[in-house]
Amino acid sequence: MIEIAVNNLAAATGARTVTGEADRVCRGCVIDSRQVEEGTIFVAFPGENVDGNDFASRAVQSGAGAVVMTREPEAELVSLAQDKGCAILLTDDPEEFLLRLAHAYRLEL
Repeated sequence: MIEIAVNNLAAATGARTVTGEADRVCRGCVIDSRQVEEGTIFVAFPGENVDGNDFASRAVQSGAGAVVMTREPEAELVSLAQDKGCAILLTDDPEEFLLRLAHAYRLEL
């Protein structure tokens, strides 16, 4: 299971950090907000029927360590993330984000 600090997560993937503590360590990665556990990285995928970005708040409330979105978060979500100690990162392409994250993890192994 991947274990990575937010600053290293952003550096490895090219994602932009909107909010969050750089040294916060995240463990594991999911694309379904129902699978979020304490410290998990939640990656939101926009889809034809369901937009994962709509579940970012749920992921934060469930204890995510970081939420990766493809659209700019609303002020309420940023405030909630700050209260919960969750980082929010932005990426244009969540698939590329995961590929870069996997590559960084592989290099560590």
